[in-house]
Amino acid sequence: MKKMHSLKFGLVPKLLLAILLGVIVGQIQFIPDFILQIPVTVSSLFSSLLSFIIPLMIVGYVVKGISDISQGAGKLLGLNALLAYSSTLIAGFIAYFLASSLFPLFIDASVRDTVQEETAALEPLFTLPLDPLFGVTSAIVFAFLFGIFISWLREDGKGETMYQFFNDFGEIITLILKSVIIPLLPVFIFGNFLNLSYTGTVFSLLSVFWRVALIVIALQLLLITIMFVLAALYTGKNPLTLMRNQIPAYFTALGTQSSAATIPVNMECARKNGVSREIREFVIPLSATIHLMGSMVAITSCVTAVLLMFDMPFGFGIMASFIATLGVAMVAAPGAPGGAIMSSLPFVYMVGIDPTGTLGNLLISLYITQDSFGTAANVSGDNALALIIDKVYATYFLKDVPAVQDDVVPEVSEL
Repeated sequence: MKKMHSLKFGLVPKLLLAILLGVIVGQIQFIPDFILQIPVTVSSLFSSLLSFIIPLMIVGYVVKGISDISQGAGKLLGLNALLAYSSTLIAGFIAYFLASSLFPLFIDASVRDTVQEETAALEPLFTLPLDPLFGVTSAIVFAFLFGIFISWLREDGKGETMYQFFNDFGEIITLILKSVIIPLLPVFIFGNFLNLSYTGTVFSLLSVFWRVALIVIALQLLLITIMFVLAALYTGKNPLTLMRNQIPAYFTALGTQSSAATIPVNMECARKNGVSREIREFVIPLSATIHLMGSMVAITSCVTAVLLMFDMPFGFGIMASFIATLGVAMVAAPGAPGGAIMSSLPFVYMVGIDPTGTLGNLLISLYITQDSFGTAANVSGDNALALIIDKVYATYFLKDVPAVQDDVVPEVSEL
């Protein structure tokens, strides 16, 4: 008698269902607010847990990822940072030139009169003061230093104790992700979209800025395609296969609005694309914090739109320094929905926008409406970079040293 296998409901359908249910439930007016606050509370608690885990995730994966690199760890680190920053800057300038050319065709100062006030957001019933042990920037610096020097020690036959410690530490983080974080992602997404639907943010702003959003999303998808085509040409792989394998991580980022939360799913996508374990465990977590191509497109476009709406200067000289600064300022952004725009607010004064005034609030609302698409573009670009760096590593650095055995870490069963 043959064993019957139940139909598995994968992660992507769960994410899509969570988004749909969140939008629908948020529009049902007869449900008491305190009932709606329950999933919002769960989402808030999950967000706190996620913020706590993110620095540990960076340490757990990046230290081991760098220390696993047998040759050229420092050079590959520099290459990753150079490619990430260059990609972010190029995306920002392309977004500016496109926005400054197209947006004046349909945006003028009268548009501001159509922006309506929105319902106050639902507050969680309670919160827990769960602060991270250290910040994202501290985690990155710690991971860089320890990863590089452990790698150097291992070249001299030393450092195996520290290496094994961080190896076990990474395994613990993987177990936490597989048993807690990934299974709860749909619940987290449901609460987020329920709140957005309840406040009317999505509908009111998209009714005003839908053309801006469509252009931004189209540009993000175009840049993702270009990056994967370039990676495919360099690695000799099929770009359609690479992009198809990226779909689960794209939808995960679309729902969570967090590059960091998508790390485990994105590493599994990198594995399917043939990226070696030592490179994907190094590049994917690192790029999630320093490569923000999609967010740069969104923020540059949104800033240009706001400047146009209020008849303010938006020349290249003004925007160039802002874009260059933004590429560095957003490093602390990953982890929370809207993190990129929040970390960018202190610098919008460079283009004449008061971050605490009406224009600042309008910029935040416009960005948050399509933040998830920027995050999805970020993580997709991370995998394109991983493919390129993996090829460079195998061609110029690995030489005669055998690669670390690819033992499927982490394996995301829902995919």
